[in-house]
Amino acid sequence: EFVLVNYHPEPFKVVDVLAILNFISYAGLNDVCLTLEKLLLEMIRETDIDLELLKTTFSPHLDGLDEELISLYKSVSNIQPLAHHDTTEIPKLINSNNWVVSGRLTESGFPMMGSDPHMDTSKLPNIFFETQFIGVDGFKVAGLSVAGFSGYVFGRTFDLAFSLTFGMLDMSDYFVERISDGKYMRDGEMYDLTLRTYDFPGERTAYYYSTEDGLTLERSLDTIFTPLTDGTYLATKFGISTETDLANVRFLGFWKAKTAIEASDKLIRNSLGSNYLLADRAGNIVYQQGG
Repeated sequence: EFVLVNYHPEPFKVVDVLAILNFISYAGLNDVCLTLEKLLLEMIRETDIDLELLKTTFSPHLDGLDEELISLYKSVSNIQPLAHHDTTEIPKLINSNNWVVSGRLTESGFPMMGSDPHMDTSKLPNIFFETQFIGVDGFKVAGLSVAGFSGYVFGRTFDLAFSLTFGMLDMSDYFVERISDGKYMRDGEMYDLTLRTYDFPGERTAYYYSTEDGLTLERSLDTIFTPLTDGTYLATKFGISTETDLANVRFLGFWKAKTAIEASDKLIRNSLGSNYLLADRAGNIVYQQGG
């Protein structure tokens, strides 16, 4: 297809591979955190909800909420509503589950594992593809990989089986930024926003603004096609949002482990919000939460 449309993609770099993992971790269940937080913010913004009732309901998470903070949030402009346009045709990464049974409970003595990533088969292309690797040393692994990712997210070797689901972690947060002349403030100093543009069909250019510490300004879909103006904006940050953070994704190669415990020790340093089930040839099973 690339040849037919005369498209010459740039070679993948390590940071590109990690960015794909970043997106997969965010776009599935981890963005639920932001959705729930946005619902709460819209309740505060659009209603005269009782502050003490709100703090009691969500205690202890809103213990620091006061009238000054509520007033600051209500001054924010250009907020993207929680429900804006019909997105039913956009492929979604929603829900997934897996299970594993210890070898102590099976007739063969070997574990049994099932993986159910809940992929939407009516939307193509799929993000996973089946592949097998055979090394020069005889090491073999078969399973599912992701385009651009030099590894496996589901699969098995002679010694190990592994399965991933999305982890429900609080990895995203909202912030309020005061913008003046294209600058934001940190520790009393003003810094230039980073501008990224994207050209859409029909000669429309979208403008996206972010800070050096990984915050992205939120603007409504009606205003992203115009340059930023001074004001108070809502900003979001994902827990893994800079190249430095991406470099902390250290689970590449965990599938080479001989035991479930060894693989778990590698996954525990995984910065992505994910749940892993592991099983080894000795019949052992492990659940490991990453993030």
